Amino acid sequence: MRVSIVMAVYNGEKYLSAQLESIREQTVLPFELIAVDDCSTDSSPAILSEFAKRAPFSVRIIRTPGNLGGGSKFGYGQVFMVGMESARGDVVFFSDQDDYWFKEKLSKHLEIYQEFPEVACVINDAILADGKLDHSGFTQFDLFKLRKLDNAHNVLGSCTSVKRSLMQLFMPVPKFMAHDALLGQCMTSYGLRYELRSPLQYYRRHVHSAMSGMFKGFILNRLSFANTVHKPGASLLFLSDWYVRLSFFLSASKSGYESELMALTETHKFGTRLLSDRDLEILINKEQVLSQIADIESKINLLREEIDLSGLSFVNRLKRVLGFIKSNRLPKNKSGILRAIKDLFYPTLRKD
Repeated sequence: MRVSIVMAVYNGEKYLSAQLESIREQTVLPFELIAVDDCSTDSSPAILSEFAKRAPFSVRIIRTPGNLGGGSKFGYGQVFMVGMESARGDVVFFSDQDDYWFKEKLSKHLEIYQEFPEVACVINDAILADGKLDHSGFTQFDLFKLRKLDNAHNVLGSCTSVKRSLMQLFMPVPKFMAHDALLGQCMTSYGLRYELRSPLQYYRRHVHSAMSGMFKGFILNRLSFANTVHKPGASLLFLSDWYVRLSFFLSASKSGYESELMALTETHKFGTRLLSDRDLEILINKEQVLSQIADIESKINLLREEIDLSGLSFVNRLKRVLGFIKSNRLPKNKSGILRAIKDLFYPTLRKD
């Protein structure tokens, strides 16, 4: 299987060379590296050009006509999409400019695809580290386990590879979603992703990483750094988790349901495309896909009703929400209770 690696680059001179070398030292070399430079103003373009001269595989450098990553919250996904559209390999890997891959990363992913032909996407674990790659051995999967989060929510793009034939089904990536979030949601929803529990890279968490561009990302980055790179601390983990929970809770008043609705709509589109592509029949369980599509349609209908709650009085909202619970449309657990509270007190304002 031929491997394409898509790397998004923007002012990454500090760590870029190390990541390029970790790719060059893979036990199984890629067919090509596609580096998409998003109008860097540092020495990143020169670093890429120099590496291309001595790399034992094809290196294509694409420069965006404008700074795509700086224009919106998920702009970096548009940078990756430029490379995704140019990929020619059978399997596509996504690379951040500041991580560091272990030598066997590509080979371990390819082994999974060869052993399990029905797998369309693989995600590996990663050791969390600081800018100098100092770490305590704590991993991304460990973090999700401590926070009691389903690993299906783990959509870290730099840990992910996907068969190009499947990747093409969810393109183009919409501007309101990150490429890895859409990929993760589509693949986990339809049972196409394999979780490789082995850490196969370092994942740098530092102030200049893409996730730290927003205030929330910066706060989480600082808390997670103290937790995972040096010594995990329950108090900081508690604070970082509740910061996330509060942010998501309040986001319902800022058309959070609208965003969820758009994401589910994209996942639904992916499922219908799966069913219509005869070349992918070996990869899918038709009954499972049909069942998941029906489940997504049910969630979409619920979201539309929740969005419409904004036009009702509190008493009428209460009646509707109690109806949701009674009919089991909202789960009778913590997440269902939180969602009911959001429906009652933070009704989403519908965008015309």
